[in-house]
Amino acid sequence: MRRTNFIFCLCMFPGILAAVVWHMDDMPDIFAMSADTSGGEPLSFLSQASAFPDTFCILSGWSPCFAAFGVREGMLYAGFRNVDLSFRTQFHRLMANHVLGAGFSVLREKHIRAGLRAGYAVSAIRGFKAKHAGSCSGNVLIRTGEQWQISLQAEHVLTFGNDSTRFFEPCTRASAVFVPSRRLRISGGLFKRRDLAWRPYLQLAYYPREVIGFSAGWECLTGDMQLIVRLKIKRWYVYECLRVHPRLGFSQSIFLSYAY
Repeated sequence: MRRTNFIFCLCMFPGILAAVVWHMDDMPDIFAMSADTSGGEPLSFLSQASAFPDTFCILSGWSPCFAAFGVREGMLYAGFRNVDLSFRTQFHRLMANHVLGAGFSVLREKHIRAGLRAGYAVSAIRGFKAKHAGSCSGNVLIRTGEQWQISLQAEHVLTFGNDSTRFFEPCTRASAVFVPSRRLRISGGLFKRRDLAWRPYLQLAYYPREVIGFSAGWECLTGDMQLIVRLKIKRWYVYECLRVHPRLGFSQSIFLSYAY
């Protein structure tokens, strides 16, 4: 009964439970909005619609958080200099949720970049008609010199389709990154979901060596803490994302990337 109730909530109320349903979204989103994109971190390409790799990047991710309920969650990303494609999926024998995304660069200058990203979602529950929806997100990235970066993003600002909000929850994000040295990055920002208050967050990233880096974030109002450990071996990146939420408890996501 417990598993059935969970799957029912997972299928019918993703707009309300967005932070749980797509678990691997939240940690990369915060990291990406707080990352210094000049460093070419693959995770920074996932959420910022104006951030693209200089040449080519592929990335895969998965989260084992729902495995006990028979839910498999994963994603694939392929990015080029001015365009990218992504695919996220959740699969269970009773339902499947899939989101396909495509982003492209609108402006690419030395100190300012802008981009748009379109998304298409489909949800199929056994015995019910499949649901379809679409959305559009926009992002502006401003670099003021070598030490400061400002990012403004409106996610799913336009939606269409039947019951589109169950797939795409509108969200506004703003962040500022200060890079005092090559090894240290300090950042902070605000983000707001459609039906929730503005939530401030702080983040500190430290890279003692090129091969390893640490990033710790804290949401000031909720107490949600996040830690990302990054390993870099030549062109390969491995990310272990750990999260401790006051109510949801401990969870994790794992990402593997190759950036050329």
